[in-house]
Amino acid sequence: MRIYLDLDFEKLELPIHYNHILQSIIINMIDSSGYRKFIHDEGYVLGKRKFKLYTFSRLLGNFQISGNKIAFFNGARLIISSLDDAMIEYIINYILKKGYINVLGEKIYVKAAVLKSLPSTNYLRVSTKSPVVVYSTLFNYENKKETIFYEPDSSKFLSLLYENILKKYTAFYGNISKNNIEIKHVGKNPKRVKVIYKNTVIFGWLTAFDIYGDFELLKVAYDAGIGMKNSMGFGCVELI
Repeated sequence: MRIYLDLDFEKLELPIHYNHILQSIIINMIDSSGYRKFIHDEGYVLGKRKFKLYTFSRLLGNFQISGNKIAFFNGARLIISSLDDAMIEYIINYILKKGYINVLGEKIYVKAAVLKSLPSTNYLRVSTKSPVVVYSTLFNYENKKETIFYEPDSSKFLSLLYENILKKYTAFYGNISKNNIEIKHVGKNPKRVKVIYKNTVIFGWLTAFDIYGDFELLKVAYDAGIGMKNSMGFGCVELI
């Protein structure tokens, strides 16, 4: 499930790298300390991996960049999506109660909040509303860890994207899917994006994909996000 928040303001100025700010806002809308700790610190465990299984978009609206600041004008939209409906229910309850979100100490009112669930289907064409990130961490010749970020047209990118969706499914449902999906990169002009998240440099892509196959796996991709680092604001997709 996901929620679309239409934010009402004339101007909102943020650091150009603001993912951590949105993440904090989202977590603090959860009024259950137990669930908040679970979704922030623990998540759904599969082996050594922890999956939070939620994602969010960039702020969608008119903006201008000046130096290390980004200013949004005349409102913006924020998409928050989670495979666990309970998280979205906490957020909608917060919005119904408060009517605003707190952005760096400023009350930003929500003029509309819309819930949406993915209808049953075996095909999605999606565009990224926050950059999709796919990488491997390897040891270089000096035996030091090195992060390799892949491009959407590479076979490694698509194979890791596919494996990641299957792992998320298993982490959430507790069993291995017997079904399959196929992912194709269809973006004609993919845009490489650099994001700094709490002093960590991350490279992702704004582009588009076709995803075919089992509905439950498509739902994982749509609700939890595609690729890696979803809970940091990466891999949120929307239907085209």
